[in-house]
Amino acid sequence: MPAKVILKVTKGQHSGKIFSFGQKESLVVGRQGDCNIVLPEEAVSRRHCLLTVDLPSVTVRDLGSLNGTYLNEEITGRRDTGMSAEEARKQPSAEFPMKAGDRLRLGHDCEITLNVVFPQYCAECFCEIEPPAYTDKDGLSVCPDCRKARKQKEEALTVLEIKPDDRRREEALTVPTIKPDDRRREEAPTVPTIKPDDHRCEICGGPLTGELNACSACLKDPVRILDFILQQAADKGKDDAKEIIAGYRKIKELGRGGMGVVWLVEEKKTGEQMALKLMLPEAAADKQSRRLFLREAHIAGQLKHTNVVRQFNCGLSGDACFILMELCRGGSVFDLMKKNGGIVSLDLATHIILQALDGLHYIHHAQVAFTLNGTTATADGVVHRNFKPDNIFLSDNSSRPVAKVADFGLARAFEWSEKYDATTGQVEIAGTLPFMPRQQILDFRYAKPDVDVWAAAASYYNMLAGTYPKDFRGKDPYLAALTDPAVPIRRRNANIPEKLAAVIDTALIDRPNIGVRSALELKTAIENAL
Repeated sequence: MPAKVILKVTKGQHSGKIFSFGQKESLVVGRQGDCNIVLPEEAVSRRHCLLTVDLPSVTVRDLGSLNGTYLNEEITGRRDTGMSAEEARKQPSAEFPMKAGDRLRLGHDCEITLNVVFPQYCAECFCEIEPPAYTDKDGLSVCPDCRKARKQKEEALTVLEIKPDDRRREEALTVPTIKPDDRRREEAPTVPTIKPDDHRCEICGGPLTGELNACSACLKDPVRILDFILQQAADKGKDDAKEIIAGYRKIKELGRGGMGVVWLVEEKKTGEQMALKLMLPEAAADKQSRRLFLREAHIAGQLKHTNVVRQFNCGLSGDACFILMELCRGGSVFDLMKKNGGIVSLDLATHIILQALDGLHYIHHAQVAFTLNGTTATADGVVHRNFKPDNIFLSDNSSRPVAKVADFGLARAFEWSEKYDATTGQVEIAGTLPFMPRQQILDFRYAKPDVDVWAAAASYYNMLAGTYPKDFRGKDPYLAALTDPAVPIRRRNANIPEKLAAVIDTALIDRPNIGVRSALELKTAIENAL
């Protein structure tokens, strides 16, 4: 039984009703029918408040309610008298942490009580125990099997006749109680002490940090790191990941972000150029960043399509992770937009998005293998969950480049969402807010391919209008993405043909459902409109 958040209506028409949540979610509470938790009281606003569940914590944020949201009788927010709900939405609101036992009052006659339930584990074997659990004399929970084993051991000991002078035997039969923390300490491997002088940085001779045999200063320098890996590969030859990049030389840096750097590299023998995406050790130390990087390597390596950036190999070298991939000389669509003053011509933008939709259609149906609990399984299709102009790359700088979908760090097999979390690990809400429909915000874990279709329409809109579909100016961006409709594109660019504008506007509907559900459907609609 995983940890759960239990919300119980303790006052109001639905008194006694219980809502249970076991993963990270954003929950809109209000009177309107499309809210996650619907409460019919007149004092409750249509969209009253937002609860963010991120086990084991829960936060509440008022959404500009008329009668206010109260946490243990302390008001957390409400709109001012005379202010409309629309005006209130533009005002940023604060989040307040909640804990087990807290009461949330909405308006005058509706109340919700919060409880957080944690799983229990056996003090002997650490298996999960379904309540009610047996508690021993030390107050520790024990599973039925371990309880039975204890009882058998106690019965065996009582049968033995222990003489007063047989103290050694008595002491041998005494079984010390091992608490969970003691067992962890007992089982933890002994780490040998390494003196500062024992190892030095192989790059600069400074104090050693990490498995790469590099000091903290070198670990932050992508130039030193790549030079070191290439040198090690050349010197050591066939040595795990080093074999992958042996024979390549660094040409120049193509770009960098928070997680790492992309380099242009060239194979010495053939002169063939590729892109090497290097995750810096400092970023790799963060488990979440490392997991996303390795997931990108695992998924992208199995995808082979003209409109998907091809990955040739990947590896780990000490603390550094890298991916060797297809070189896209035209950079990203975001780079193209910056060069063109923030927009792309209708002809080129359409040429790009139609190809990108081909790429999305492919990944939504491609068979991809994953490892689940040590067993390899396959799934038919993945959802990207971070599609945007930054992640569409161009083969060259010509007027008719090949567009390719890239960056699969947030991708997952959507058909397994209800059974497994193998590709996501700890559930999170992630992506890029202006390119996320409300369905992805509210239900990130169970996102389906239609969220990518919405993001493709948003990217097309962004290329043509130079701005995002939803208006974030002067508003709480999270709330705007969650509740506001997209602005019709002809209000932003009156030169867009009417039939095409109608297709884009329809594709950007996300209430109650996404307007266009498949990449192929959107591609066909765009082609027909033009």
